[in-house]
Amino acid sequence: MPLQPFENQSPPPRKSTGGVRAAQLSVAAAGIVLGAAVWALSPSLSGVTEAWDHPPYYITSLFIAGLLAACCGPRQFWLAPLGIYVGQTLYAVLFLPGGPLWMIGMVFGAASSIVALAGAAVPFVIRRLLRPRRDAA
Repeated sequence: MPLQPFENQSPPPRKSTGGVRAAQLSVAAAGIVLGAAVWALSPSLSGVTEAWDHPPYYITSLFIAGLLAACCGPRQFWLAPLGIYVGQTLYAVLFLPGGPLWMIGMVFGAASSIVALAGAAVPFVIRRLLRPRRDAA
Protein backbone atom coordinates (compact mmCIF):
# COMPACT_ATOMS: atom_id res chain seq x y z
CA MET A 1 0.00 0.00 0.00
CA PRO A 2 1.70 3.20 -1.15
CA LEU A 3 2.00 6.07 1.29
CA GLN A 4 0.15 9.20 0.52
CA PRO A 5 2.18 12.40 0.79
CA PHE A 6 2.17 13.82 4.34
CA GLU A 7 0.08 10.93 5.62
CA ASN A 8 2.37 9.92 8.46
CA GLN A 9 3.88 13.29 9.16
CA SER A 10 2.88 15.16 12.24
CA PRO A 11 1.81 18.77 11.90
CA PRO A 12 4.45 21.40 12.57
CA PRO A 13 4.80 22.31 16.23
CA ARG A 14 2.65 25.22 17.33
CA LYS A 15 3.95 28.08 19.35
CA SER A 16 2.82 27.87 22.93
CA THR A 17 0.49 30.70 23.87
CA GLY A 18 -0.07 29.56 27.43
CA GLY A 19 2.09 32.33 28.87
CA VAL A 20 0.32 35.03 26.88
CA ARG A 21 -3.10 33.78 27.87
CA ALA A 22 -2.09 33.54 31.51
CA ALA A 23 -0.79 37.12 31.38
CA GLN A 24 -4.00 38.30 29.71
CA LEU A 25 -6.11 36.57 32.31
CA SER A 26 -4.06 37.92 35.20
CA VAL A 27 -4.14 41.51 33.90
CA ALA A 28 -7.90 41.36 33.31
CA ALA A 29 -8.59 39.71 36.68
CA ALA A 30 -6.39 42.21 38.52
CA GLY A 31 -8.20 45.01 36.70
CA ILE A 32 -11.60 43.70 37.76
CA VAL A 33 -10.54 43.41 41.41
CA LEU A 34 -8.85 46.82 41.42
CA GLY A 35 -11.79 48.48 39.63
CA ALA A 36 -14.15 47.24 42.32
CA ALA A 37 -11.64 48.27 45.00
CA VAL A 38 -11.66 51.87 43.72
CA TRP A 39 -15.34 52.04 44.67
CA ALA A 40 -15.21 49.83 47.75
CA LEU A 41 -12.45 51.95 49.31
CA SER A 42 -13.98 55.28 48.32
CA PRO A 43 -16.02 55.88 51.51
CA SER A 44 -13.06 55.27 53.80
CA LEU A 45 -10.41 57.03 51.70
CA SER A 46 -12.34 59.94 50.23
CA GLY A 47 -15.40 60.27 52.45
CA VAL A 48 -17.90 59.87 49.60
CA THR A 49 -19.92 56.83 48.55
CA GLU A 50 -19.48 57.33 44.82
CA ALA A 51 -15.82 57.52 43.86
CA TRP A 52 -16.28 60.08 41.07
CA ASP A 53 -17.81 62.56 43.53
CA HIS A 54 -14.24 63.18 44.75
CA PRO A 55 -12.25 63.78 41.51
CA PRO A 56 -8.73 63.80 43.03
CA TYR A 57 -9.37 60.41 44.65
CA TYR A 58 -11.05 58.95 41.56
CA ILE A 59 -8.40 60.05 39.07
CA THR A 60 -5.50 59.01 41.29
CA SER A 61 -7.01 55.64 42.16
CA LEU A 62 -7.79 54.84 38.50
CA PHE A 63 -4.22 55.66 37.49
CA ILE A 64 -2.78 53.51 40.29
CA ALA A 65 -5.22 50.67 39.56
CA GLY A 66 -4.18 50.68 35.89
CA LEU A 67 -0.51 50.69 36.82
CA LEU A 68 -0.87 47.82 39.29
CA ALA A 69 -3.04 45.69 37.01
CA ALA A 70 -0.62 46.05 34.09
CA CYS A 71 2.32 44.95 36.26
CA CYS A 72 0.89 41.42 35.97
CA GLY A 73 1.65 41.43 32.24
CA PRO A 74 3.02 44.68 30.79
CA ARG A 75 2.62 43.56 27.17
CA GLN A 76 -1.13 43.14 27.75
CA PHE A 77 -1.51 46.57 29.39
CA TRP A 78 -4.51 47.37 27.20
CA LEU A 79 -6.59 44.83 29.16
CA ALA A 80 -6.15 46.68 32.46
CA PRO A 81 -8.62 49.52 31.76
CA LEU A 82 -11.16 47.04 30.37
CA GLY A 83 -10.94 44.97 33.55
CA ILE A 84 -11.10 48.09 35.70
CA TYR A 85 -14.25 49.24 33.90
CA VAL A 86 -15.85 45.81 34.38
CA GLY A 87 -14.91 45.85 38.06
CA GLN A 88 -16.39 49.31 38.56
CA THR A 89 -19.57 48.34 36.76
CA LEU A 90 -19.97 45.12 38.74
CA TYR A 91 -19.46 46.97 42.01
CA ALA A 92 -21.99 49.65 41.03
CA VAL A 93 -24.60 47.09 39.97
CA LEU A 94 -24.14 44.91 43.05
CA PHE A 95 -23.63 47.44 45.83
CA LEU A 96 -24.82 50.91 44.83
CA PRO A 97 -28.41 52.08 44.54
CA GLY A 98 -29.58 52.63 40.98
CA GLY A 99 -31.11 55.83 39.75
CA PRO A 100 -32.11 57.79 36.67
CA LEU A 101 -28.51 58.84 35.95
CA TRP A 102 -27.10 55.31 36.09
CA MET A 103 -26.49 55.02 32.34
CA ILE A 104 -24.76 58.41 32.22
CA GLY A 105 -22.52 57.16 35.01
CA MET A 106 -21.59 54.09 32.98
CA VAL A 107 -20.63 56.27 30.01
CA PHE A 108 -18.59 58.50 32.32
CA GLY A 109 -16.92 55.41 33.78
CA ALA A 110 -15.99 54.24 30.30
CA ALA A 111 -14.58 57.65 29.39
CA SER A 112 -12.57 57.80 32.61
CA SER A 113 -10.91 54.53 31.64
CA ILE A 114 -8.47 56.72 29.70
CA VAL A 115 -6.88 57.54 33.07
CA ALA A 116 -6.52 53.82 33.84
CA LEU A 117 -5.02 53.29 30.38
CA ALA A 118 -2.41 55.98 31.09
CA GLY A 119 -1.47 54.21 34.32
CA ALA A 120 -1.41 50.83 32.59
CA ALA A 121 0.96 52.12 29.92
CA VAL A 122 3.65 52.91 32.52
CA PRO A 123 4.81 49.29 33.09
CA PHE A 124 4.76 48.68 29.34
CA VAL A 125 6.95 51.72 28.64
CA ILE A 126 9.34 50.84 31.46
CA ARG A 127 9.62 47.29 30.13
CA ARG A 128 10.37 48.57 26.63
CA LEU A 129 13.02 50.97 27.90
CA LEU A 130 14.79 48.45 30.14
CA ARG A 131 14.66 45.45 27.83
CA PRO A 132 17.62 45.25 25.43
CA ARG A 133 16.78 45.13 21.76
CA ARG A 134 17.24 41.78 20.05
CA ASP A 135 18.89 43.23 16.97
CA ALA A 136 21.50 45.12 19.02
CA ALA A 137 23.73 42.04 19.37
